[in-house]
Amino acid sequence: MSFQFRIIKDEPVTKEVEVITSTERIDTETNRIAEELKQQTQIDGFRKGKVPIELIKARFKSAITAEGMKKIVSEALVEIIKEKNWQLARIDEIKFDDKEPTRFTLRLETIPQFELKDYKGIELVWEEGTGEKEILQRKIDELREAKTRIVVVDRPARVGDLLLIDLKTGKERIENRWVELGDRSLPDEMNEAMVGMAKGMSKEFEVARSDARERWFIRVKEVKEKIVPTDEELIRQLGFTSREEMEEELKGEIEEELNRLKDDQLREKIARFLIERYDFPLPPGYVEEEYRLILSERGENDTPSNRERFMKTAEDRVRLLLIVDRIAKEEGITVSDDEVDQKITEYGKGMNYSDVRIKELKENENIRASIRTMILKDKILGFLLDHAQITKKERIISPWSKDDNRSIRH
Repeated sequence: MSFQFRIIKDEPVTKEVEVITSTERIDTETNRIAEELKQQTQIDGFRKGKVPIELIKARFKSAITAEGMKKIVSEALVEIIKEKNWQLARIDEIKFDDKEPTRFTLRLETIPQFELKDYKGIELVWEEGTGEKEILQRKIDELREAKTRIVVVDRPARVGDLLLIDLKTGKERIENRWVELGDRSLPDEMNEAMVGMAKGMSKEFEVARSDARERWFIRVKEVKEKIVPTDEELIRQLGFTSREEMEEELKGEIEEELNRLKDDQLREKIARFLIERYDFPLPPGYVEEEYRLILSERGENDTPSNRERFMKTAEDRVRLLLIVDRIAKEEGITVSDDEVDQKITEYGKGMNYSDVRIKELKENENIRASIRTMILKDKILGFLLDHAQITKKERIISPWSKDDNRSIRH
């Protein structure tokens, strides 16, 4: 062993190690870095590569020392991880001893060790027909939305209307933005303020933010009404003679979406099964990163109430990913670079990104790691679904069924 180690703390996911190296090792590294720097440096009075090494060391002392210790820390970390058979999650802190330059302390987070339980043959229950009515209604609503007419109206706005507005918030000014009155993504105070406003009207109102209340100003420039067709009008506009004929036409689309819904829900059941089956400590840094990601996804701030709301979700996500990773190693399931590239390309094309932007995404290591994790999770859940025991609980009659009295139970 080329380093001396003293384990200060050894808990399931947190470790603290004091490392002792030698002055000879430090000198060897700093001399190597100084020599490399010498070959690249040109100083007045000296040709490139001919600057005295002692001058290089004096002028770039801090940078040379930092780079040398970085290399030594990296080598020490590899050695201790190998010796202790730890799986590193992240380096929490590196603390150097000002009085003894040959000593430093590593605070680490590691992947927890846990016994992998049987994961093939997971018992799942699926109620056939689940979501069928909801999907049918959504398809009809989508057709209705496509046939909806938008007309300008000269009256006070009401819920469901489209308003062209200028908006000034506490931090920004927005002009010529179309919004739908009643859209739940808008602040409640904004929806309430717009009710009854007509073209040319302005209003000032307060909006509650996470840490204070802001004064907002809104001006309505135009009001439009959505003329939604009734069922009879929709059926006629689509060229059908009855609702039954329209539903029969939608049958293929609904069955395709039902299959996707079934797959998604069974995967969710598997994920929940795994999360509830294992109980092991989690690396705090992993959980914190996942919590921050959830806040970013939801546009929320870090508050005590949000920590209470979302921390359990963050813990569940991390636990699932650790289990998935173990199963992937056990089964030899991997994700190739080509698969990552393909997924990024699909995402970029779907977002209408330029080829240059897609190339930038592919070169971003953090994005690649995130996409790789997502693909691996999808693969493992699919693998477990293929090996699961699925029981069909009940088959609900299709909306287009010709025999209303038929009932099948499995």
